[in-house]
Amino acid sequence: MPFNDNDDEEATTDNKETEKPPKPEPIFVTGVLDINALRNKLKEITTTDDYTMTTLKSGHIVKIMPANIEIYKSVRGKFISDNISHYTYMLKSERPYRVVLRGLHSSEDTTEIKEILKENGHEVRQIVNVRHRTSKEPLPLFYVDLEPKSNNRDIFNLKYLNHMKVTFEPPYKKKKSSSAKVPKVWSFQNQCHRPFRCVKCGEDHPTSTCKN
Repeated sequence: MPFNDNDDEEATTDNKETEKPPKPEPIFVTGVLDINALRNKLKEITTTDDYTMTTLKSGHIVKIMPANIEIYKSVRGKFISDNISHYTYMLKSERPYRVVLRGLHSSEDTTEIKEILKENGHEVRQIVNVRHRTSKEPLPLFYVDLEPKSNNRDIFNLKYLNHMKVTFEPPYKKKKSSSAKVPKVWSFQNQCHRPFRCVKCGEDHPTSTCKN
C-alpha cells in the first residue's frame, strides 16, 4: 500500500486534538467571613462560569477551582495585589525537574556546576548540597532543580562534571502512608500568601522575631 502524506498529517492532527490542556491548581482563600465579599471580588476578575467554589470543613476556608490556567493566573494575580490571604500549589508546568547528583565533592562551587550544565543544554534553577540528617555534615550529594524543558531527561546521560565521574538519578520517592495523606509541600513553596503565624505564641509575626 503506498504511503499517503495526507494520512500522516491527519494522524498528527488527531494527536494534537487528543492532547488535554494542563489543569490549574485549586486556590484556597483563608479567613472567609463573608462569602458575598469574595464573590464580588471574583466578579472583578472573571465570570461565575469560569470557576467553582467549595467551603471546606473548617468553615472559613473556601476552595476555588478555576476553569483553566489563564483564570488561575488572573485570580492569583488579583489576590496577591489586593493582599487577600490565600494559598495554592505550583502549576505542574512551572515545577522544576529535580534530579539527584552523586559523585561531586561537597565543597564544589555550585555556580560553576550550573555553568557546566548550561553548556550541556540544561538551565538550572537551583543546586542544593544535601547534609546528613543527624550530624548535618555535607555529603557528596546534591539536589539539582532544572527548569522544565523537553530535554530534561538527557541529563541522565552525563557521566562527568568538572573532571569528576558522576551519576544523575531520579529523586527517591518516599512511600505514602495508608493512614495519612502526604501534603504536596514541594509544590507549595512560594505559593503561600497568608499572614505570619508564630509557632511559639500564635501571634501574627515570624517565629524568628518572637520575644517569648
